[in-house]
Amino acid sequence: MKGRLLQIKFNGEQFAEAMKTKASRIADVIASSLNAQMYLLSGYIVEKHLSGPRPSILGRVTGKLAASIRVNEATLDGNKITASVDGAGGPAWYGRIHEYGGSYFVAMRAISAKTIALRSLAKMNFATRSYSMTFPERSFMRSSLAENADKITGAVKDAINGEINKP
Repeated sequence: MKGRLLQIKFNGEQFAEAMKTKASRIADVIASSLNAQMYLLSGYIVEKHLSGPRPSILGRVTGKLAASIRVNEATLDGNKITASVDGAGGPAWYGRIHEYGGSYFVAMRAISAKTIALRSLAKMNFATRSYSMTFPERSFMRSSLAENADKITGAVKDAINGEINKP
């Protein structure tokens, strides 16, 4: 689940002046603070949104979805520093369905032992039946970011201000 969901901007002379003299150190502070906040966010997602109780919050059945939550540490690309938390990949693909909800077509094929035996003898193909299922949106990624956005931006701004105010 990719997308820019949080952006921090600074304006002001003090910040502009500090960037002239401390740019690389401020970039390191931002990256370090973002990394710390992303690890906290990933823990929050697993603890608050992937540990039940069901049905309003996703419960843990296999643990695959919780295990798919991972931090992509901060990287610097030009004047952008990016860090993120990803999830619902690989064997936890179904997390996207829970995150966004929606209606999906599902193919169903009922096969009994007798059907399998007859099929192998007659070398026949059996038709499948599909139907639509509607899943409610039970966001765990976007909602966690929304719940923590002020905390994350505040922590990053505090880290930057701490560096700017150092002699």
